[in-house]
Amino acid sequence: MSRAALPRAAAAASLLLLSCGTTPYDTQSLELPPAAARSDDPAHVTLSLADLGLREAWSHNNQPTLTFPFQARADRVMSDARIRLQIAEEIDPSWHIRELQILVNQDKVLGIGLESLKRDKRERIIALDPQLLGSKNTLTLALLLERDGPCGTIPRGAWRLIEGGELLINSSPLPLPNDLGLLPLPFVDRGVDRAASVPIVLPPSGAREVVRAAGVLASWFGVQNGAALSFPVSQATLPDASCVVLIDSPDAAAAVGLAPPEGASAQLLDHPLHRGGNVKLLVLAGRTPAELMTAVLGLTAEAAPLTGPKMSFGPAAPRAPLAPYQSPRWMPAGRALRLDRIPGFEGLTHAGRSGGKMSLRFRVPPDLWVWPAENVLLDLGYTITTAKGAGQPRLDVLFNDGYLGTLPPMDLARGQTVGRALLRVHRSRLHGFNELSVFVAWPEADELTCGGAQSSNFKVTITGDSTLHLESLRHFANLPDVSLFVHDGYPFTRLPDLADTAVVLPDAPRPSEHSLYFSTLAYFGSVTGVVGDPALLTAEAVLRSQALDRDLLVIGAPDREMLQRRWADDLPLAIGAESVVPQMPEPGRGLYGLLDGGVGYRELGRARATVAGISHLTAVLGMRSPLDRKRAVVFLTATSEADFVPLTELQGYADATTHGGDLLVAGGGKRFRFRIGPSYALGRLAGLDAVRWFLANRVVALLGCALLGVLCLGSQVRRALARHVGRRLREGLPEL
Repeated sequence: MSRAALPRAAAAASLLLLSCGTTPYDTQSLELPPAAARSDDPAHVTLSLADLGLREAWSHNNQPTLTFPFQARADRVMSDARIRLQIAEEIDPSWHIRELQILVNQDKVLGIGLESLKRDKRERIIALDPQLLGSKNTLTLALLLERDGPCGTIPRGAWRLIEGGELLINSSPLPLPNDLGLLPLPFVDRGVDRAASVPIVLPPSGAREVVRAAGVLASWFGVQNGAALSFPVSQATLPDASCVVLIDSPDAAAAVGLAPPEGASAQLLDHPLHRGGNVKLLVLAGRTPAELMTAVLGLTAEAAPLTGPKMSFGPAAPRAPLAPYQSPRWMPAGRALRLDRIPGFEGLTHAGRSGGKMSLRFRVPPDLWVWPAENVLLDLGYTITTAKGAGQPRLDVLFNDGYLGTLPPMDLARGQTVGRALLRVHRSRLHGFNELSVFVAWPEADELTCGGAQSSNFKVTITGDSTLHLESLRHFANLPDVSLFVHDGYPFTRLPDLADTAVVLPDAPRPSEHSLYFSTLAYFGSVTGVVGDPALLTAEAVLRSQALDRDLLVIGAPDREMLQRRWADDLPLAIGAESVVPQMPEPGRGLYGLLDGGVGYRELGRARATVAGISHLTAVLGMRSPLDRKRAVVFLTATSEADFVPLTELQGYADATTHGGDLLVAGGGKRFRFRIGPSYALGRLAGLDAVRWFLANRVVALLGCALLGVLCLGSQVRRALARHVGRRLREGLPEL
């Protein structure tokens, strides 16, 4: 069965299950299009209506209906759903609301009158009839007014009647064939999931070559989905869920009740506890760890289409090395970036009289350096189509949620067809991952423009020649920068295939350390779009190296990780058996640490006050490599094994007072970032800019230069005055 046939099969099975009155024997969370979907409970999915579009409707939409699409995974069928609405405590009389209607797939579910809205409790929970649900669905909210507004519109702001809401969905499984072509199903549905769990079963040997193979496979899952993935790890024990099983010997196969491998192969088969269902085992097998790696590389290379229940693989051809920044998901730098070259640009068109949002998401190399300039220029072109006399919309432009400006109206009376505006994006707003948003708000309609309002004569389009000017930017980063690491995987993702990366795990990694390693590689893959295969080293091998020309990612609890103990004096955080203490790294102590004006010592005091209130934390530590001064070392550590979390949980807002930083701590549901130790540069600046950058980050040195300048200037002034006095004396004039 092909993936294209799965939605049709899901719909048919849905009708069959519902007509037979079958009770779901299992439920699975459904991740629907917005990233706001939560999957804390695997039996449910919760979608926020505010994130689905209600938030924008509060201020921009004057249309009487809101529609929210939602769908099931391809291997699931919806069994039931509920809507939870939070009604405003006070209803503005100027809204003239008569009734709130709720429709699913255009069928009316419920109508709530004004008096009921005022009288009854603010929270409403509405159960949806399962027979109304299919594989793809729409939820529609409609406001009926006591008197019709102009052109059928409602007063702007009337959608604030609904202060919030959620869509709660349950589903039951559909049988899946054993076909490798369905991957990454049943683990991840690329069109639906925003977070997913991929359990991995390691063989009893736990050999490093096996762990490396599992890391490559985790990276492939990240490339396939781009979601927040977690990888629960067990050893020689099958969990009661779909899982990936790695086999490196006949004994490893016997340990989980599988047939001995005959060579490098990949197979999708039923879970022994769920015959004929959609709970599957993806088995990557070989008679040796080397053959297992061959199977993983064959599956992830996708040199031939994946098909059938089982495939065998021979040795894969070596991959061509990639150049720095050669990531298919990063827009090229060093040139002007036209918006029509960004995938998804066709979405920058808004049709209709209702307000709304146009957005475009894209990635650029995270180390593009804007300084000493303050801004990057965005040359934005736009066209507006409107009915005669209907006015023009307000167009507000945001970049990564930062307001850039409002586009000026066009002079349509004089035949202007394309407007242009030059907007400035502050350097603090340009990140590796970016979102350009344009909010459209049309003026209130009146009776004279109703005919046009009911047609398709209203359209706003961003022109394809709109350009973000990146051509003058160079690659440069001020490291360590833990924020660049957790959000963009930098500096490791600089080479998308991680060829310059070495990962260091403890000698006998625990499941939580394996899991963190796999989720980190998966996130790197989602950032770059390339399957990564870093070197996997032991701490002893690293310490034996006189010079190691690789960036190091070190994962492990400090009591088990030798490098944290060996380089403890160079790290901004010391984690002991009974205490966690921020400290000034050795390179930042003494006079050198004062050159930045004492910023590091102020940050150290803030870090100590913050960490003192956190008993269990996960930390990201950054430092310059002691083995190669051009390389970086990043530590992922925690106070205990139970405190490790996936890398994606370290992302988002972190309380900070400076840019960058060498320490990120997460605990108690909060994140904090600090810049304690000294920084170093990765990349080159032009001559004068390099001097300016050095002085900008060394306040004491800048004051010293200023003092030296004053002394030099004073000396020159003194000599000039002496010459002037001598000349006046020789002329016989009285001295002034």
